[in-house]
Amino acid sequence: MHFKEIQRVLQTAKSNPDEFRNTVQKRLEKRSDGSKAVMQSELEKAQLRITEIDKYIQGLFEAKVKGEIDGSLFASLKSTYDDEKVQLNKMIAEYIGKLNDKNEVNSKVKMLYTAIKKYDAIEELTSEVLADFIEHIEVGKCLNPNRRIPISKRINEVSVFFWGVGIF
Repeated sequence: MHFKEIQRVLQTAKSNPDEFRNTVQKRLEKRSDGSKAVMQSELEKAQLRITEIDKYIQGLFEAKVKGEIDGSLFASLKSTYDDEKVQLNKMIAEYIGKLNDKNEVNSKVKMLYTAIKKYDAIEELTSEVLADFIEHIEVGKCLNPNRRIPISKRINEVSVFFWGVGIF
């Protein structure tokens, strides 16, 4: 059954590469919540804002030392800037995580395309074929949980996840 899934993916990719590429792209877009360029831009804006805030805090400190502002105003303004920095740092960590995820998915999709180029046809399911095409396999609950049926005869839900695109 799962051998046929690998053959189907390979056949689809070889016989109609444009359709296959579009299908993969749609799957990736569903999993994505923003383009890489937009995230990179937002990350850079947040990093620049943190640099600005650090300069403002330094200016506040110097103004306090010179006696230009009192301690309570300094504390209030510094607290506001510190709160903004905390939020920006959270946002930066989130964007870095999302960008890393995108890069990881892209490299996994490349692994799938490499496997597709490597094989013209698959006649036998070998460990090499599995490693080239399959990221992981999940075995779910038993579909016929009757205790009288031997374990070797029971049927389980099985999900095959291809590199970078998941269940195909």
